[in-house]
Amino acid sequence: MINYELFYAKSDNTISFIETKIKKSDDVGVIIAAIEVIKYICSDIGEYRSFRIHKKFLRLLLDCMKKGVDDRIRLAASEAFTYAVTYLDEDFTFPAQRDEIMATLFGILESSNEKLQLSALSCYAEVFCVCYDFCEQYLTEEFILITTNVMKTTTNEFLVRTAVEFWNTVVSSDIETIKMNEKEKMSYRRVIYYSKKAASIIVPCLFELLCLANPDDDAWTFPDSAAVTLKSFVQLCSKELLGVIVTILMSNWSENSVERREATMLFLGIVIDNCGSSEVDTILQYSFDIVTKLCKDKSIRVRRRAFEALGYIYWMHNQYARDIEKTKKSFNIAFDETLDDPKLAYSRLWALGHIIEASYLSVTENSPERPETLWASCYFQRLFELSFESLNL
Repeated sequence: MINYELFYAKSDNTISFIETKIKKSDDVGVIIAAIEVIKYICSDIGEYRSFRIHKKFLRLLLDCMKKGVDDRIRLAASEAFTYAVTYLDEDFTFPAQRDEIMATLFGILESSNEKLQLSALSCYAEVFCVCYDFCEQYLTEEFILITTNVMKTTTNEFLVRTAVEFWNTVVSSDIETIKMNEKEKMSYRRVIYYSKKAASIIVPCLFELLCLANPDDDAWTFPDSAAVTLKSFVQLCSKELLGVIVTILMSNWSENSVERREATMLFLGIVIDNCGSSEVDTILQYSFDIVTKLCKDKSIRVRRRAFEALGYIYWMHNQYARDIEKTKKSFNIAFDETLDDPKLAYSRLWALGHIIEASYLSVTENSPERPETLWASCYFQRLFELSFESLNL
């Protein structure tokens, strides 16, 4: 822990010392060590703050991040910059300084050095959180394509996950701004909708990452991050993504690859869970029959995801139970399957529960009285038996 009272009392001397080491030393190790000192100061300032001092630190870090500087120095400086972003507020109010900062970060991002790209994405995520109102002009198509290229081509899983989580930060910033406006109606803040600008490009990339999921991997992986980020995109941009969603579903559900069929059903479940009713109506015109077909797929993995999607349909949009014939078809598909896998048994019973609940709600929504019977009542005894049998799998 740095003694900040002592540091700020001697700050001019300290800054001068650090500046000398960075600007005049020919030893890369010495320069990196000086940058590390800045990083520690910015990351652990406690109650002691001085924008005058940190402004000087920002200047030193930016100079070290420029093109032409040794990549090892650029990496150390960009990692330290992540901690210094908190003090960007004042600098970002001036367009010239803002342009310099973002141009420097972009120069780091477009590097072929994966460690630099990783650090740059972390910096961008912090910048979007701290300086949300000023980033619109910097979310260019070129920037978006660089991040998608990272997701498509790199073999560095941590870099892919960082790129995915950057976009989750962007969408979350939009969502949080909307929520803040709803809560604080007297202090309205403009919602820039960065996510809508990028959604049609990013979402197909995220779907491709879903196809790489390993069902036996218990660790948090980039496909898991992709699923979380897809939820946020669909929640905020469902209207803009309608065509993209339908294209993804229709292009992948019948693929020979088990992974693609499984990802298609996982994607559909995410969409149904997060879209509005009007968008779901359109999507299910194309995909309802696909779901019922994949509930009979030869792969247990695909069937499990298909039953989950079927359950989401009736859970999130119980009005679909008004179509009795289609609902009975859905019920029978789930009911007739054998209990051949614990995870599949859970998904089947989960779907069955929501189908029955939706059917009950569709009957009672216009009547205060409980119905004497339900078309599914005759199956209840067998459902109890199936539930008990599933506990012993």
